[in-house]
Amino acid sequence: MVFSRISSCVIIGYALVIASVSCLPNWPSSDIKLRHVEHVRHNFSAPTRDHHLNKRTHKGKHCASQTSAAEAVATALGDAVKLSAVQPTVSNATTSNPIGDKCSDTVKAGLSWTDNSLTTQDQFLSGACWCYNWGPGWCSKAQNIDNVPMLWGTQSSKISAWKSATNGKSYDNILAFNEPNIDSQSNISSTDAAAAYKKYFEPVNAGAKGSPAVTSGSSGVNWLQDFLTACSGCQVDFLVIHVYCVTSTDAINFIQQFLTTFPTYDFWITEIGCQDFSGKGETCSQEMANAMLSGVKTFVMGEKRIKRWAWYEPSEEINIDPSNRLMDTNGDITPFGKLFLAS
Repeated sequence: MVFSRISSCVIIGYALVIASVSCLPNWPSSDIKLRHVEHVRHNFSAPTRDHHLNKRTHKGKHCASQTSAAEAVATALGDAVKLSAVQPTVSNATTSNPIGDKCSDTVKAGLSWTDNSLTTQDQFLSGACWCYNWGPGWCSKAQNIDNVPMLWGTQSSKISAWKSATNGKSYDNILAFNEPNIDSQSNISSTDAAAAYKKYFEPVNAGAKGSPAVTSGSSGVNWLQDFLTACSGCQVDFLVIHVYCVTSTDAINFIQQFLTTFPTYDFWITEIGCQDFSGKGETCSQEMANAMLSGVKTFVMGEKRIKRWAWYEPSEEINIDPSNRLMDTNGDITPFGKLFLAS
């Protein structure tokens, strides 16, 4: 989730114009529902909740919408038409190790998941090929799902859990630090992250290794550039980003900024959502969320360098606009969830 942003809106055409916008979110003060606690209890290796708890209280900067709610709906509904002007880039990227074969160019959807109960997951499995839970433990018992462990941060407790969980194991893919460019998240400098990546991340046996997951905008781009410089010679097979906006046009522009800046890398989008952090209190309606999802999905499925993506998030406990939820309060998949997972 995005907290502190200096966002950059990229307009693709004959010129690339980057505008930085500062904005403050207004998070509700209500607590995460008890039902999520029950989910964590049933997890084989429950992930830390640092990631989510901080989302509700941190005041930061993010992609600011410059339109009214009505204008945002109109813009979003027109995104599918505008996509013809934003052509997916042709990839010349090659990785030192192949990405696991549970996903493909036609199946990229994943679950940012904190409950590995098959009873809940069954309804999602036909459209998802991977999952992660911001921690090193299992996120699914299903055989056809790629469980992707994550080293969330460099705190001693995180390092200890990571080493214990991954010792002697092999993986198709692994993920590094969560939003290191954000103070309330893993909050690691690019040089410290490079050192930790070499010491704790690279020794793990994995076919492909992902970069730390940065937020969209200039802050994330700059941090990632510095990290790749500091980690020269590291095995970094794909780059990981998070994107939050209220229209697919803005989201695609952010993604294009990374694709253009790092032309030799493939990408995973491990968090994306229809959420306004501009401080205006604008709610992402279901119509807006549906339009953003449809537009971004068309782009993602047509862009060969984007290998995987996950909408934030399946469960209904986290205090984001409910229009993003893939699962309702009864644990059933929502129409929005079906739209995300449909091929």
